[in-house]
Amino acid sequence: MENILGLDLGTNSIGFSIRNPHIDNDIIQQFVKYGALVFKKGVGSEKGNEFSYAAKRTQKRSIRRLIQSRKYRIWETLDVLMKNGFCPITEEELNQWRRYDKKNGLNRKYPVQAIKFEQWVKLDFNRDGIPDYSSPFQLRKELATVQLDLKNEIERHKIGRAFYHIAQRRGFKSSKGETIIEQEKEAEEKGFEIETESQIDLKRSEKRVAGKIEEYILLKRDNGFEIKTVGWALAELENEGNRIRENWTPIRQQYENEIKYIFDFQIQLSIDSSFFKDVHKAIFYKRPLRSQKGLVGKCTLEPTKDRCPVSHPDFEEFRAWSFINNIQLKEKTVEKGGWQNLDIDTKKALYNKCFLRTKANFKFLEIKEFLIKHFNHHFSFNYNDRTNVAGCPISARLKNLFGDDWINYYFTTNKTRIDKKGINHTVTYNIEDIWHVLFSFEDEEKIIEFAENKLDLKDKSRAFLNLWLSIPQGYSMLSLKAIKNINLFLKKGLIYTDATLLAKIPEILGNELWKENEAIFIKEIGSLTEKNRTEKRILNIANSLISQYKAKSLDFNEQFAYKNTDYKLDDTDYTEIENFCIEGFGENSWKKDFQIEKRYRIKEEVANLYQSFFSSSNYSPKKYLI
Repeated sequence: MENILGLDLGTNSIGFSIRNPHIDNDIIQQFVKYGALVFKKGVGSEKGNEFSYAAKRTQKRSIRRLIQSRKYRIWETLDVLMKNGFCPITEEELNQWRRYDKKNGLNRKYPVQAIKFEQWVKLDFNRDGIPDYSSPFQLRKELATVQLDLKNEIERHKIGRAFYHIAQRRGFKSSKGETIIEQEKEAEEKGFEIETESQIDLKRSEKRVAGKIEEYILLKRDNGFEIKTVGWALAELENEGNRIRENWTPIRQQYENEIKYIFDFQIQLSIDSSFFKDVHKAIFYKRPLRSQKGLVGKCTLEPTKDRCPVSHPDFEEFRAWSFINNIQLKEKTVEKGGWQNLDIDTKKALYNKCFLRTKANFKFLEIKEFLIKHFNHHFSFNYNDRTNVAGCPISARLKNLFGDDWINYYFTTNKTRIDKKGINHTVTYNIEDIWHVLFSFEDEEKIIEFAENKLDLKDKSRAFLNLWLSIPQGYSMLSLKAIKNINLFLKKGLIYTDATLLAKIPEILGNELWKENEAIFIKEIGSLTEKNRTEKRILNIANSLISQYKAKSLDFNEQFAYKNTDYKLDDTDYTEIENFCIEGFGENSWKKDFQIEKRYRIKEEVANLYQSFFSSSNYSPKKYLI
């Protein structure tokens, strides 16, 4: 006899019971066995609050890495300052702190014996045992207001100590975040577009971090007191009795601006010197994040290929043409005909006019207005006016930057490189290389440097930077290879289904054989997909009839033809079949697009499927619901 197993699944337990429904004496006696298995929960609990074990395990690791990164930055800064005479530490003393001597079993050790260095850290530059400044902020203010004599060792050490203080806390920098803050006002004035919601949120949060200091500097300026650097501003705040570390947090761009101002203000320093470049790199170098490319999913059509980023021009083209090829129109008076597709020339004009713009999204109403103006006639469309349509903003910006023939853009530099085989090549960049730069670079400085030095876009570096800011994040469902193959047929006017079926055939047959038989394949694929759509509609109509039959009563024994495998469809059933066919195909298509023979064949196929439902001894709808 069959028993029934019941399970109650919980977060840290499983309850079970085995019931024998064939015992008629008592319901309690039907439970043959029951119990519960309790196991450890997947999360921890502390003071009534749950937490993730993984988060707890990795929490201190993140802290260790931040401390390690800060140490490396400080050591590199000290090394640059020492070699240029701006810090009283010897290479031996610095190595004692930054290097681990495994051979002699010596651990890293802070140079406590380096008296001069210890006095330098304590701001005691004249070595009289008394700090010359109350805080490093006062020293940084002096560097921005007083000219120093760098021939004097003490004066050089003051500058080095200020740079060392900045290196200890160089401020937070998020990818693209600070760039957006600085350019918010300029973007509004000049029409630069910042299009992604994540960038807008980042802009607002970053602005809140640095906003208090900027407001203070502006307030002082309104009162006739000019403050040029963030260190200067923090010194003034400290003089007013404010706690700097607690309430005032500069961002990295403010620190960078301060160092540049000091190099410009101090006559004996130069922003073009190697010392500035070395100091800037030591303090502000940002190690690239680990690539997350391995986490990107695989293509649904090419399982060995990674998915394509949504910012790639080929994906934008794929998305646009997939939508364009589905647009249909018809005369507003039904008597004049059914739905019609756009011709290929109209599709190309529509793509260039409505899709190839810097707007990321727009409403279908704009397409409707363009087509009405293009045909000089009013139509009905198969899309609602409020339908949201994705544009091609990255492609449009590339076109504005590199001209109408941007797809074939090719820039040859005067530089060369040597490959692994020792062959000398001229460095060139095409539009694919440029997109990769825009997609992968994280820093504003690198983007501007690439535009000005690599592509010679000195007059257009701002537009290039704006393009970089507009790059959206995310990946499509298909790989770049699959998208390029499909695009070949989408641009011929084929719908997505037909284009996908044909996409792989040229690669399989070879270009020569494909070109000879291209027209035949396109025609046959079209007829196959049309046949497939008709068969799916027939199955859906049959399933609708079965669903309606079963919905007439909740109990099988109350339905007509219950367990009657000899039941034959009557005139009422055939009338119902015809009504469902008209509803499934549409009244206009059923009467005008289908000939009598085709209508008869469709009704017969639906009737056969409906009849097989009654004739089956297995009275389960699952066999027929497809």
